[in-house]
Amino acid sequence: MGGWSSSVGALLGVRCPACTQARIQAHQQLCAGCRPLLADVGCDPDLLWGPTQPVEVAPFPPGLACGEYQGSLRRMILQAKQGPSTAALPVLRRQLLHAIRARKLPPGHLIAPPASRLRRWQGWHLADELAQSLAQRLGWPTLRPLRRRRERPPQAGLGAGARRINLAGSFAWRQAGGVQRAAQRRPLRRVYLIDDVLTTGATFRECARLFQQAGVEEVRPVVLAWVPDQLAASSPAQH
Repeated sequence: MGGWSSSVGALLGVRCPACTQARIQAHQQLCAGCRPLLADVGCDPDLLWGPTQPVEVAPFPPGLACGEYQGSLRRMILQAKQGPSTAALPVLRRQLLHAIRARKLPPGHLIAPPASRLRRWQGWHLADELAQSLAQRLGWPTLRPLRRRRERPPQAGLGAGARRINLAGSFAWRQAGGVQRAAQRRPLRRVYLIDDVLTTGATFRECARLFQQAGVEEVRPVVLAWVPDQLAASSPAQH
């Protein structure tokens, strides 16, 4: 029975993670209809959401995003957050890798924000998976030096000010002097904070502040998607 089910599954395939309508085989990443529709004319065909977008969270130096948090990119991120076996995950891994190479970012440490208690309980944290995957493919170092000092309510649905208040003081070093110990093994001059979505920048700023205080020269965001309007509204210049 199990073998018959597996054969049927292989025959029918899975749904395309972009449109969620067409079925694709296991070796495919997108359906034939979605790939040309998602790729902008003249850009790298592997960058499905157009040219990589620079993202700046003041006062830190700019990083990058694969695209805006909408449409097919949003659907694929939501799917990938469900677990490691989704069809969207390999596509998103590949897009972020291509985005970093397209922007010719210099090597640095790849670090994801600490997972929430719920994510730890589920055993799946998309941002951490992206950081580990990028480290393997780029040959860059990765660390998990931060922890959640206290759990906070989910950020979803909160405005910029509420997000900052909600996260204030939430993160700390996993060990006292942890970043300094890491720097002794390999200089920690440049950190890329890897995440799935950058909304108001509250999580990024809270983590980046710790690295900045520890003497890290550059901290930049590298994300799958961002929300430009909300990030602009949360900029210090707006307050």
